[in-house]
Amino acid sequence: PAWPEGWRNSQLPEVQQWCEQHEEEIAFWQWLQWLAQQQFSGCWTHSQALGMSVGLYRDLAVGVAEGSAETWHDPELYRLRASVG
Repeated sequence: PAWPEGWRNSQLPEVQQWCEQHEEEIAFWQWLQWLAQQQFSGCWTHSQALGMSVGLYRDLAVGVAEGSAETWHDPELYRLRASVG
């Protein structure tokens, strides 16, 4: 809901056109995410080989911003009107 009407769904023409125009930049950020996952996976495997009972601790977010990429791409996964605290 925080995004302009034409940008609220990743399948809308405006979004698809922007993605086509920025294909190389998007691929770069996807590669960085893949690289980070590969590194994390390697660290996890090493921590288990060392016998670390907890392994690695990753951040667990309590909430997300209304205009975040998470809520934009998968709004059905979130209760945007809910609050805690």
